[in-house]
Amino acid sequence: MEEAKTIRPKVSRGRRISEARKLRRTLSRYYMERRKLYAEDFPDFYDADLRAIFGNGQPNWESAARAMRKNRRALVTSIVRWTGQHKYAVDMLVRKLIDRCQETRANYTASAASARTSFELAAYLASMVTNHLHTGRF
Repeated sequence: MEEAKTIRPKVSRGRRISEARKLRRTLSRYYMERRKLYAEDFPDFYDADLRAIFGNGQPNWESAARAMRKNRRALVTSIVRWTGQHKYAVDMLVRKLIDRCQETRANYTASAASARTSFELAAYLASMVTNHLHTGRF
């Protein structure tokens, strides 16, 4: 740094893109916003939502991945009909969620609560697909 302070800058004029004193958000906030923006690219992006839908589960409960695979066609068809999104995009999202359920070993009780779980899963998927229509990101 001692050596660098004696050297004159190669560019001394020109348009400045921004000045530090005009910034209103912190670097921490900037990175937090970037992480949120690109969060779906990380495998655990869906985990908290899937736990909220399926619960933490018990060893003798039904596999969430198996249940989603069994109902995948109906889920995709219904979401495509009501959101207007392309079937391919919806199917890829459902497959991604099935894979994540498989990896996390998500499971749920196959009782009267399964109807509630199905409604919550469909609503969650529909909201993600609608968000994708408006922002381009799930």
